[in-house]
Amino acid sequence: GRLHDDAWDAVCIERAAACGTLLVCEPRFLALYDPPVVTEGDLLARFGTVPNTRTPPEITEAQLDGLLALTERPLRRAA
Repeated sequence: GRLHDDAWDAVCIERAAACGTLLVCEPRFLALYDPPVVTEGDLLARFGTVPNTRTPPEITEAQLDGLLALTERPLRRAA
């Protein structure tokens, strides 16, 4: 809703003021309601570690391609 958008915009403005830069981009993949499962093994296979998601590292194009490949396989459902 609009209130959520306003709150999100306020956070972005605050971060831009604190950091001096705020980048906005188009998503390469978005599945908010039924996202694919990404396991620890998936992350280890692509990064050799489980990356910090609160302050994510820069990744290579090959690593991004590997993550996007996860979106193309059949969804794995929890039992």
